Amino acid sequence: MTSKLKNIQFFTALNVDAMFFHSAVNNLTDATKNKAVADATNEELNCIPWLDDYEVWDIGDEIDVSFSNEQIMYVEGLKDKAKAAFSRFLQATATTHMFCVAALEAHINKIASSSIKAKMFDHYEKLSIEGKWLLLPQLLGKSGFEPGHQPFQDFSHLIKTRNALVHYKGKKIPGFYADSTDLYKPLGLTVEEAHTSVEATKKMIVRLAEVMELAPPKWIQDTAAEYLNVEVVWE
Repeated sequence: MTSKLKNIQFFTALNVDAMFFHSAVNNLTDATKNKAVADATNEELNCIPWLDDYEVWDIGDEIDVSFSNEQIMYVEGLKDKAKAAFSRFLQATATTHMFCVAALEAHINKIASSSIKAKMFDHYEKLSIEGKWLLLPQLLGKSGFEPGHQPFQDFSHLIKTRNALVHYKGKKIPGFYADSTDLYKPLGLTVEEAHTSVEATKKMIVRLAEVMELAPPKWIQDTAAEYLNVEVVWE
């Protein structure tokens, strides 16, 4: 009996979907940490018994009170710390949403490009990201996602959040340092919304793997995964 030696080919692939997803996870961690720092610092600030008098004095109103340099540095230091942490929180939550969408689009494009013909993919690539996720299983004759049902429902919400951020036209609320939650919460800039986006991304990718009868990518759970992977093909 004779055996034929097979040719081996090696390919190196860049997993940008994994890279984007891990960036989303890392930004969610940063958002959570900095929101906690901002909240704790503001709580410390609000516990200062003479803070109201200081605020009146600070804006220049006449008041029969004075503050030492140490007191001024203490209050202003806390304010700066809270503002810096809150700014990083806002940035990290927004970035979480952006990277989640980027991961989902990169992933569906990668799966589709290896599953459908090149001519069809040229047309497929022009679809919206929601259209891509809905249509691919149908093109392959498989049961897929249903709008209005999970995890597609949270996925659609993520896309709306991303669109609200990138198409933001600005908003003003009256008052001096008024309650800013009316500015950032409608844009999904909360730890809870960012966490929902990460979970929706994970569930969509795992569900697609089930539909395609594939193992879920390891990088969904392993944040230490490498992004350059070597593939071996036997001929």
